[in-house]
Amino acid sequence: MSSRSIFFAFALFGCAGATDPIPSSATGISISPVAAVVQVSQHQAFAAFFVDSTGRHLGPATVRWSSAYSAVATIGQTGVATGSLPGATTIRAIAGNGLADSAQLVVIPNFEVGNRTRGIP
Repeated sequence: MSSRSIFFAFALFGCAGATDPIPSSATGISISPVAAVVQVSQHQAFAAFFVDSTGRHLGPATVRWSSAYSAVATIGQTGVATGSLPGATTIRAIAGNGLADSAQLVVIPNFEVGNRTRGIP
């Protein structure tokens, strides 16, 4: 493969692991939703956005996701959490520049009712 081909492939597809640029006016990040409830084995998607000092969204933020209590829920690096055991945990997002925010996730048990599985309303 020639150096010209390599340059073209890099320009076309970008650098693996590239992150969203951090806006110069960003003073924080914001997670959406700020709180959620799921049943065991259900999923909840979270998103992170850069915000300015007034709270205005400046665009998506590439972050590292974590769960304070991974026995209650885990979260992948795409921002999708999965309930494991009934309880509550804090979902945390940290951007590469150190800006961070958190959200709450409550996991409730599944209940069998007849032939259907239901959670607590």
